[in-house]
Amino acid sequence: MKKPKQEDINKAFYMAEKARNNSYSPYSKFKVGACIKTETNDFFIGTNVENASFGATCCAERNAISNMIVKIGVQTIDFLLLNTSPEAIPCAICLQVMTEFFDQNTKIIITESNSFNENKMPTKIYTLKDLLKVPFDQKELQRVTQ
Repeated sequence: MKKPKQEDINKAFYMAEKARNNSYSPYSKFKVGACIKTETNDFFIGTNVENASFGATCCAERNAISNMIVKIGVQTIDFLLLNTSPEAIPCAICLQVMTEFFDQNTKIIITESNSFNENKMPTKIYTLKDLLKVPFDQKELQRVTQ
């Protein structure tokens, strides 16, 4: 995968920041915004939506993926940008969902609101494979069900 353009990172950051500001997180107080950029240059946002029944909570990353699918279907994803404060990586459930829709080399860009606003630099850039070394994917499912 090619390196994301700075202008695309900036656009994704501001879109994720806007989504983050709409977070419904009365329990954790941890606001998360996410933005996916597709190969077709479309951007899709998501934010975390918590629930008193914590299992019903939906993370920003999964909401962004769902937003993309609802609007234009499954697409090739260039990167996902995550905006939190303090910075954080996606949870394991989100990484598992990403496995279904992302290439293993898809970039996951981690930003922290205050520092990105100051210096326009991501905190870290990972690939999905960096964060989920051994995924339970379609190949693994086929292996265990045959």
